[in-house]
Amino acid sequence: MPDRVRLRKLATRCGRPEALDVGPEVVDGFEVAPPSPGMAYVVSHGGTASESAVEAFSTTPVRVVIIDRKLGMVTLLTDNSRYAVEIVGR
Repeated sequence: MPDRVRLRKLATRCGRPEALDVGPEVVDGFEVAPPSPGMAYVVSHGGTASESAVEAFSTTPVRVVIIDRKLGMVTLLTDNSRYAVEIVGR
């Protein structure tokens, strides 16, 4: 069963394309697969309330996955942005 996650954009490199600049800075949904370098991280919204909402959000390919076990945080670095992944349920 996929984890329910909250993906939060922390920063974007100045002058680079911003994937979330037309929508919210936070995406809630279910991760399609655990984050891994070289692959895009995809969060599926599942049952969305709005018909105009996108079914899934994906980052550009992940370059680095940082896991801080003390704080229980996962940080994803892409070419353009830095994201925090919070597991909110299973």
